[in-house]
Amino acid sequence: MDENNPTLERLKTIQSNLEKLFQRTDSYSDYKDFNTNFEIQCITYQFSIFIGNAIKESYEDLKHDAPDFRWEELIQFRDKIAHLWKGLNTQLLWKAVQHDFPLLQTKVLSILETIEQSLEKQ
Repeated sequence: MDENNPTLERLKTIQSNLEKLFQRTDSYSDYKDFNTNFEIQCITYQFSIFIGNAIKESYEDLKHDAPDFRWEELIQFRDKIAHLWKGLNTQLLWKAVQHDFPLLQTKVLSILETIEQSLEKQ
């Protein structure tokens, strides 16, 4: 681990959690299937919290690295599901898996590539 660059490590954590989440949710092709599986909803919920926490912890750096991305929305999503689990609308989780997290993965991979290229030049 590169303790000198906590943002890099958090980005790697986000990417790792996204990969694990996608491995578990890829077999769900529609909301109806997702909505009938409480276990996968719980897994999605937990990974969403992990991912949101990592974004919160590196918000300023992430905002600097990618000011055009919706970091605030993902933090708000994390806060919303963290505090409303009993009343959670599973459609929010499904939307995250189908739309928000793939966009996040693309952005994280792009930032990781940029950071790693700059580290190689040093």
